Amino acid sequence: FVVSDFAYFTGLTIVQTGLLFYVTVLLQEDEALVATLLAVMVIVSFLFYPLVNLLARKLGKKPLMVGAFVWMSLVFLGVPALGSDALPGAVQAYLLILLLAVPLAFLGVLPNAVLADIADYDARQTGEQREGMFFAARTLMQKFGQTFGVVSFAMLITLGRDVGDDLGIRLSGVVGFLLCAAAGVVFARYKESMITAESDA
Repeated sequence: FVVSDFAYFTGLTIVQTGLLFYVTVLLQEDEALVATLLAVMVIVSFLFYPLVNLLARKLGKKPLMVGAFVWMSLVFLGVPALGSDALPGAVQAYLLILLLAVPLAFLGVLPNAVLADIADYDARQTGEQREGMFFAARTLMQKFGQTFGVVSFAMLITLGRDVGDDLGIRLSGVVGFLLCAAAGVVFARYKESMITAESDA
């Protein structure tokens, strides 16, 4: 869980940091569009929260999280294609954000619920309540992932960050894809049935 969380936050931070460059360099749109895109992403993600809770009760948290990691990785893989003539730049930007908002809804809700299950399982096994330690560890990994993501993006854009010389910006999407795909692969090993069976016992 910790490894997948670190990979997820690193990949997400790389792409979030790159959003300004995606809009202004790859799509050659006005910088003001970024604020609107972020607002749309937050609102759309929030609207999906009830569906996330419903599906988690019916299908379990693990398959939804793995699916969200896969979905997000595929969205990131679309970053290198931004700026093509197939669609207007603004349309491409909104499409990217809308596709990103859905997995963000799942990954904004489910990880804490999974961590609560793990903490409960640990308490049953050890007889000690250590929820605070688990959530503190996740917060630490989140900070590490975000820091590493910012540093990674800064390194990538040394390979190109301007119109016509944008290799580093486009590669950030590939790196985000690899990290989120890795997060999905690692989290697929999470033994949800064992954890929840113990918790429900």
